[in-house]
Amino acid sequence: MDRKVQVGNRQAVFLVTNDADPVIAEIVKHIESMCPPHAEKHTPSVFDLNRASVDVTMEEYVLRTVRYARVCKPEIYTTLLFMNKVHALKRFIFTGSNVYKLWLACLLLAEKVLDDRCPTNTFFAKTGGIKVGELNTLECALLQMIEFETGITDSQFADFAATMDTRVESRACAKEKIHTA
Repeated sequence: MDRKVQVGNRQAVFLVTNDADPVIAEIVKHIESMCPPHAEKHTPSVFDLNRASVDVTMEEYVLRTVRYARVCKPEIYTTLLFMNKVHALKRFIFTGSNVYKLWLACLLLAEKVLDDRCPTNTFFAKTGGIKVGELNTLECALLQMIEFETGITDSQFADFAATMDTRVESRACAKEKIHTA
């Protein structure tokens, strides 16, 4: 099924397929696995937002940013690997109020690392529903957190991609079994 979306003055057509659902669901599951169920109190950061201002689920937000930015698996997996780097530092506590902005900043960074012709920060800010100045601040904060270490080895990427692809495939098979039962 095709879905038409108005983006600025242009109308973009995105192909929506059923096999996208397991991918997005697995991305969100991976992100949520980094959020403790009852996040302890933490020092607020630039990534925190007022929970009342979030009017979409994480799944809807990931789907929106992936579709509008037209990113593919390498960018998505690199985004998650950057989130893994932040999580491994143990200096940043993932919460329901900061993963949205962290996802967006990591997605932007992944695009810049992997793509020579990356969309602008203004485009990403609009896609993520925030102001460009705020996104610039988030990008700087992210780079400082990971100490400007944006490198990911081929083996790190391959291992992570294989793990995610297996999870997505398992989820898709389970979904298919439910629909055929």
